[in-house]
Amino acid sequence: SGLTRLTKDMGSNEDPTYSTDNEFILFSSKNMVKNGPSEAKLYAIDREGELSPPLTDPAKLGNCQSPRWSN
Repeated sequence: SGLTRLTKDMGSNEDPTYSTDNEFILFSSKNMVKNGPSEAKLYAIDREGELSPPLTDPAKLGNCQSPRWSN
């Protein structure tokens, strides 16, 4: 009980990890694409459910999966 869905669109949202202050969740998302393969991007979402724009650009970095916070 008490679960809340944070993501909305169809696709694969995986590898969530909390920030060290527990204010954000970083995760990998691979959205459905009609023509061609989809590429994973990293996103952050805050405690209120506000989603960031993509933090990575697959054109420059390729697929970004398994996010981790650093100190």
